[in-house]
Amino acid sequence: MSAFISVHGLAETLKELHYLDRSLYTQIAKDIKGSADKLVQDARNEFPVKPPIGNWHITPERRGASRFPYWDGSKVRSRITAKVGGRKNRQGEFPILRIVQRDAGGTLMDMAGTASPSIPLVKALNTAGFERPSRVMWRKINEGYPDVFANINLAVNKVEKLVTSRLAGGAVSQRALQSERASRQSRNDKGQFGSKFNGPSGDSGTE
Repeated sequence: MSAFISVHGLAETLKELHYLDRSLYTQIAKDIKGSADKLVQDARNEFPVKPPIGNWHITPERRGASRFPYWDGSKVRSRITAKVGGRKNRQGEFPILRIVQRDAGGTLMDMAGTASPSIPLVKALNTAGFERPSRVMWRKINEGYPDVFANINLAVNKVEKLVTSRLAGGAVSQRALQSERASRQSRNDKGQFGSKFNGPSGDSGTE
């Protein structure tokens, strides 16, 4: 499960930077990710250490017919992280920054009831004081968006100036970039490229 922040055109800019200057790309990605440090910590603090409802089991296995995940508060919190880039969404947008919850129990708590708000689990969560989904992730994203966006804008301006300067100066052309990309890829026995760019745009990479 993830919530994301999108900035128009930045994914393409980062993709070019990935080939123009790999070390600079790494630093910019680190800056963007770091802009969400406080947001990640705030989201972690919203998830309870103890199970959100009384009958949620805490032993490390899945139980019941639906293989219900167990609750470990430390893992639920620590598995919330920030990631740069991602796959294109239904609106055709590429996220620049994602806040990701990778714990099964945390994801279930946060998103339970999206389709069936009347099921017992959702009623129990609502009674315990956790409002309907998203109970943590989207709410914290919305609250922290202005500060994070301001920090991302600083990184965006740095990226755009550097890439524009390099391209305008003729240091690297699009044709040269394409040639460099091709030279890095391996070919199969039919002469076709056998690998994909695993970068920030998300349309051809993997998480």
